[in-house]
Amino acid sequence: GREFKGTDRDRDDLYAATPPLEAVKTLLILAASQKITDGKKGGAKRTLKKLSFIDIKKVYFHARVKRPLYVVLPPEALDPGETGVCGKLNFSLYGTRDAAHNWEEAYTEFLISIGFAPGKSSPCIFRHAARDIITVEHGDDFTSLASENDLKWLSEQFKTKFEIKDKGILGPDPHDAKEVRLLNRTVAWQHDGIRLEADQRHAEILVKSLGLESAKGLDLPGVKDTSAEDADEASRTPVDAASATLYRACAARCNFLSLDRPDIQFAAKEVSRGMSAPTPADFVKLKRLARYIKQHPRAVFIYKHQEPIKHINVYSDTDWAGCIKTRKSTQGGIALLGSHCVKSWSSTQAFISLSSGESEYYGVVKASSVGLGLRSLVMDLGVEADVH
Repeated sequence: GREFKGTDRDRDDLYAATPPLEAVKTLLILAASQKITDGKKGGAKRTLKKLSFIDIKKVYFHARVKRPLYVVLPPEALDPGETGVCGKLNFSLYGTRDAAHNWEEAYTEFLISIGFAPGKSSPCIFRHAARDIITVEHGDDFTSLASENDLKWLSEQFKTKFEIKDKGILGPDPHDAKEVRLLNRTVAWQHDGIRLEADQRHAEILVKSLGLESAKGLDLPGVKDTSAEDADEASRTPVDAASATLYRACAARCNFLSLDRPDIQFAAKEVSRGMSAPTPADFVKLKRLARYIKQHPRAVFIYKHQEPIKHINVYSDTDWAGCIKTRKSTQGGIALLGSHCVKSWSSTQAFISLSSGESEYYGVVKASSVGLGLRSLVMDLGVEADVH
């Protein structure tokens, strides 16, 4: 289908939530943070929780429409010579504005009907208290953590309502899957923990788009601006329209890739600041970042086995007035569940800080909000943790 946006964009019946990436990462970290006992020395044996990945096929066709919608029927649906008829939709159609919202209502109603409760931090997080199943929905993907029997039960429940593709159960046993694709990322169960790796295709496409296949790689993704670069008039002249389009596409790809790569977050942030009116100086930053990615195309997270999570540790730092052009500060930080990184960030502060203390204060506020958000998220997943 094809439906055009109007002026009524701020409508609740068009909104569909997307979970934060750290919700999925938290599931992986929880899988690696189980205290395993064998029942010896008088202790009760604890069932190991595993991960399952369920993909719903043709998701919008499972969601009933909420308003009258009519479509032109394809020729094969008409009798020979039949004209003047159309079709009325019973289920949502791809391309209509409220299809995603209708799907959100459909899967939420289904999960609640089988005993799940939606989370407070995100409507895409669900927990089944009786069976101790936690699930995160992302588009048409449902990632769950529970015992093997409960994961099989969940898969059967999905089959009664939707057409699904069960990617299997990820775990340590010989019959378990050892590697799956999730949101174009690789998730693997290893003997020492859970491995998460970003999609390498973004790095390859970035290097190819900028024509840097034969360029020499670099070991540093970016550097701060200098006063000499700011004084060069030619470097501050906006590029032509075609080059600007290329720049924006590459900058967006860098920004997406930085979600899984803390090592490029500052450089990707600086590249993104030039998207509105790219200049030759911005292209220098972009190509430098691309050459670093060419040299280091992979970034792998290994969530090694650890004790159950009790604390959320958040660290932050700021670079006061680090931008030579605007004198704005950069704030960065990292959040850990146990010893595992679940979120990191690098962003330019919105206000010009008049002292290093003020800049640090804004950085602490940002870090505190991240910590409180993560505490709310893990509470939705049935975990109590303090923030430090």
